[in-house]
Amino acid sequence: MGRGTTFTCFFSILILIGTLATSVRAENTFVAIGGSGDAPDLEKTIFDETFKSMGQSMKTLGWKGDLYFNGGHPKSEEDVYKYFDSGVRSKFNPETYKNGIKKAEERIDAAEAGDQVLFWVDSHGRPADKDFHDVECGDSLCSLEKFNFALSQSIAQKLRGPPKIAVVDNSCYSGSSIKFAQEAVCAVSAAGDSVSSSDFGIQLTQSMRKGFNLEEAFLRARLNSKGYGTPQISTPAGLIVQERMQKLLANVDYLGFRKELPEDCCTVNVAGEIKEIVKALGSLNEQLKSWLEESQEFKNLIAALRDYKKLFDEARKKADELNRLGTEKRTVPIKGEKGGNVWVTWNAVADDLENQHTEKQIKDLENSLEGLKDPKNPNHAYYGSTIKGIQSLEREVVARDIVGKNPEFQDFLNKRTAYLALVGAKKTALTAPLSLAAKRVWELERTVYEQMYRAYQTQEPNPCNSFKF
Repeated sequence: MGRGTTFTCFFSILILIGTLATSVRAENTFVAIGGSGDAPDLEKTIFDETFKSMGQSMKTLGWKGDLYFNGGHPKSEEDVYKYFDSGVRSKFNPETYKNGIKKAEERIDAAEAGDQVLFWVDSHGRPADKDFHDVECGDSLCSLEKFNFALSQSIAQKLRGPPKIAVVDNSCYSGSSIKFAQEAVCAVSAAGDSVSSSDFGIQLTQSMRKGFNLEEAFLRARLNSKGYGTPQISTPAGLIVQERMQKLLANVDYLGFRKELPEDCCTVNVAGEIKEIVKALGSLNEQLKSWLEESQEFKNLIAALRDYKKLFDEARKKADELNRLGTEKRTVPIKGEKGGNVWVTWNAVADDLENQHTEKQIKDLENSLEGLKDPKNPNHAYYGSTIKGIQSLEREVVARDIVGKNPEFQDFLNKRTAYLALVGAKKTALTAPLSLAAKRVWELERTVYEQMYRAYQTQEPNPCNSFKF
């Protein structure tokens, strides 16, 4: 899982490059890049299992290649390295990301008939604020925009014609990576504009079996994946179905610890009758339309969406009220020698009561006073302002404690607690009612997506079904 905004959240990109098979045996290679450098006190990262599964699949298929992996600590890295016994084994950071892009360019340039190359990245993904989203690489962010540019340039410069390419982005917020799709490029993402789960990445690596094409491997992995996220593929059928399903699933999200919610969960009125909902999905062939209207699977999905929307609307209402109460500036009069008016917000007071930040600031400043008092200290000029700073912070503590006893503020805290219990707070993010309701929607969506996809799937060649493992 990915963390996105501190949440877990997970990222993987596959680039599969091949040409039409010939009598010459194809050379299959890969470049694997990932891991964001998690805390060194962890025994493993959330990326380990997907990388190990990917490495095992590559061995089974007989592929050889290079690994750039940053677990943040040697134990995780050594464990993952065991599954990759050929080529480079190095850290993942901005420099090695450039090396990975260069490797992919070299693979495209050197590709002969039947050759295939896999380019894999697995790290934390960020929401897209441009055409392509960013992923974490060590302490920095790496832009997939750069990779798309390099990919397009390499294809354009390929004198013998471009090889077949597929990009599979297994990260959180990876929906924008469908834009990698070109005439000779298949694109797959593990999620839309939401989070994803390592579950899909593992299922995909296990579905990359000899004789399978990428489209079938995707469908198998998607159906078996029980995690959150809505995997997508750039086939004609995939684009049609995704457009239909997006009307139902817009903003259905594992929310975790968030301060803001989107305005609504669904563009289709899921409170309506089943036939009305089906009609709102847009043009459908008659067989699919009939199945949706009659199937229990679709009715179960709509029931789950209704449950989610009910919780979502409740959370939206609570969030709006908390935002109004928590951000309003209030004056707290202080009496005595530390007197004066102190401006506060209830959000700031609640956070300080929980974390005692102000006391820590006071202690740090007090510890610095002894040194600043010495006229020989180069920072002696700040001695007076430091004393005033301490006095100001002490007034804030007094004001905070006055607000803390206010019955209306206590009611605000109770409402805040109820909101966090609904949407998830830090360690409870995965088990919060709204998150569980979203997960239930995604689990039921799998079968409905599969049925819709099969209704539009054709045997006409496309970059996804033309690539065979």
